[in-house]
Amino acid sequence: MNDIELTELLAKREQYRSRVFRIMIELIFIFGVPAFAGLFIGKYLGGLYGESFVTIGIPLAVAFVFSWIIVIIRVVRIDGEMRDLDAKIKEGRLKKAEDQKYKG
Repeated sequence: MNDIELTELLAKREQYRSRVFRIMIELIFIFGVPAFAGLFIGKYLGGLYGESFVTIGIPLAVAFVFSWIIVIIRVVRIDGEMRDLDAKIKEGRLKKAEDQKYKG
């Protein structure tokens, strides 16, 4: 693996790191939108059946679980991509070290 490919892989890894801010904003939406939806559904059900912990709590709990499922799926995907990149970078560095060893 030459220096250009290694540099490209390092740049790609940096792009993943720069996505952290965007992911934080996404997390706000991932947790916020279902929470507000659960709250409004709970309030609606509370209006129909009388407000209680059950009519508000169950939709909020479902929204919370749904949000965490989305987060876990996203983390697993990103972690897999990062592991692939790290493996390619490690392989590139080893090949570069071997090339320099045989040249020197």
